[in-house]
Amino acid sequence: MSVFLKSGLGVASSGVKWTSDDGNYLLWQSTQDDVVLFSPKQAILTKGKDGRFQANVASYMEQVKLPEGGDTFKITGGSGVVTFTAEVDPNEIAKMQAQWQQEYLRQPGAKTQNPKFVSLGLRKGKAVVDMDPKLGKVDLEHNQEDVGSAGGTMAFLFELTELGAQTWVQGIKEKKGVPGAIRLEYEYLQWVPPAGATVTMHGRRVFEHLSASLNVSYDGFLYGGSAKIDAEWEKMVRNRVIEVQFHNLDQLPPEERKRVEDSIDAYIKSSQKHWEDIIFAPKPDVKPAEAGNSGGLFGGANFALKWKKVEEAIDDSFEISFDGWTTLTFHMDAPFSMLSQLDSSYVTEVQTQRSFPARVVVDPDSQLQNVAISWNASEGQAPKAPIFGSQGGTETYIVTSQKPNDVSISYTAKVSYKPSKWPVVQASGTATVLKGGNVVVIKTSSWVDSHDIYMFVRDGNRIVTPDEVSENDYIVANVSYSGAHLTQPVKDSAKISVLEPLTFDYPLGPNGERGEAKFSAFGVIGGKLVRARDQIISADEKAVFILASKDGIQLVSKDSVLPESDELAQRLLEAGARPLIKPSESSTTPSNEAGHEPTKGNGNGNSQNKQIAGILIAVEYSLNGPALWIESEGSKQRVRLHDVREAEPFDDEGRKKVKVLLDNDGIYAESILVEL
Repeated sequence: MSVFLKSGLGVASSGVKWTSDDGNYLLWQSTQDDVVLFSPKQAILTKGKDGRFQANVASYMEQVKLPEGGDTFKITGGSGVVTFTAEVDPNEIAKMQAQWQQEYLRQPGAKTQNPKFVSLGLRKGKAVVDMDPKLGKVDLEHNQEDVGSAGGTMAFLFELTELGAQTWVQGIKEKKGVPGAIRLEYEYLQWVPPAGATVTMHGRRVFEHLSASLNVSYDGFLYGGSAKIDAEWEKMVRNRVIEVQFHNLDQLPPEERKRVEDSIDAYIKSSQKHWEDIIFAPKPDVKPAEAGNSGGLFGGANFALKWKKVEEAIDDSFEISFDGWTTLTFHMDAPFSMLSQLDSSYVTEVQTQRSFPARVVVDPDSQLQNVAISWNASEGQAPKAPIFGSQGGTETYIVTSQKPNDVSISYTAKVSYKPSKWPVVQASGTATVLKGGNVVVIKTSSWVDSHDIYMFVRDGNRIVTPDEVSENDYIVANVSYSGAHLTQPVKDSAKISVLEPLTFDYPLGPNGERGEAKFSAFGVIGGKLVRARDQIISADEKAVFILASKDGIQLVSKDSVLPESDELAQRLLEAGARPLIKPSESSTTPSNEAGHEPTKGNGNGNSQNKQIAGILIAVEYSLNGPALWIESEGSKQRVRLHDVREAEPFDDEGRKKVKVLLDNDGIYAESILVEL
């Protein structure tokens, strides 16, 4: 059995997609007719082996004197640790399958009468925490964006303000939950027939649609939960507010043409991902009366539209193309309203002059076997030796000291992985509480790296569709990894097909040392034995490709020497198994709201046209780079910036009066004067 190479099924381009009747799961047709893929729509709180939720909130109490005499304690702040999971209970799935089968057979285009249900591979997750800064902040040192693959536990640490500690403690004790949410964004694979399209956003119509469907906050922003925004985006595509126009469909065979049209969902998700970061921002500071309403399947993390008025809306368009396998994004919410399941036993009141909580947090990884930790405090708590399994977890200890900040905490962790040839990784550290020693985090995913390997059959600069590939054609991928931390190189081989890409996992050194990864391939194409020699995989490339034809096998990676005439290989390398997005000719054209013709440019080098004076109405972040939108003499003009840091001072709610001096080409801002 292969231990370093893993294959997985992806979503079919023209398959069934629906939400289960109970609203808790999404289901897709896979690239295999008899397999349906499923995923949960919302993360849940994790339970430990003892049946208790893995969560704890500490409120810090300080002794103060009362004006009338005597002493009392007041909350001065706090901390919290909450663990979520996106892993589905196998017992629940077994119960749901009969219901899912009935739902599947009702769907148009069902491929089989007896489908098998397999979990959709969600990976390379990122987290966005939607939390009012008045209540606290997430611990950024631990909670980096990367949360790995779906499954296991995801631990989030929070530093709470005085108001935050009071709100969390009250919300848990009264079972009302807590305002806020975490938005999880994962990648999954989908097969999309090679094709291209122009995707256009009609700014005015987008604003009009969202202003009628989203909530209005007390400060004038339109906002909604991420699930609500997803639903409205699909409506705007159906109503051609977001318009998808395919290219050259008449040149494709009828069956392939239909598959491209059926794969419009991939274009919807890619356009949404492209524009959401430009026109939406996290919106945690809703009214206190509304704060508890952000949870649930149709709530979750709140995001606000940056445009407050229709005049601020802009049109935009871009070219997008796919080449077979591509990675798309899937959103999943973890609302803090779920903390209503906790009770007062999960709250610890700590007198800060004497005691404080110390935590050990282990993040999960699919290759993890167990983590054995030796933990020791210089005073105030006995040594501990917790052991965590593949799903990770959290342990909290209360340490008592007259001088808490001076307490020194040391640990040694031995990390064992499932593959027998992988080394045991050992990590250790010592720090005082003042320097953060009371939180020990073992992020095992940072010690494992991976690359995705995709295989296509080519005909010139065209990718051959799976239907055209002979059953007698096959390719075997070989991988190897060597490093100073390994006693001998690890090697593996696995069969790869057009519809089943591979993931190559390998261990880094104990201190992050990196070795050398290689891949090669051999097989039979058109009855002819073909092979390709070893090629290095660069550390920073997540996707490499095997291109097979009757003439041989070509390996495509950054180490490849590719002729300029090889458009397909160049395109695959540029896209990296993601939708390839490029600005279209009509990109970033402002809406003609005031009845004026849009400005075609900001100058042509003429010294008479080097300055723009007007009102700053929007800040744009896009693949074309950052830009400012300025309303001047009744029209809107787009001024490009060299670096995103130049845009950050203007990214707030105020409209500013500015004067911009352009460069000699009349394109980029050379200096910006803000009038007070």
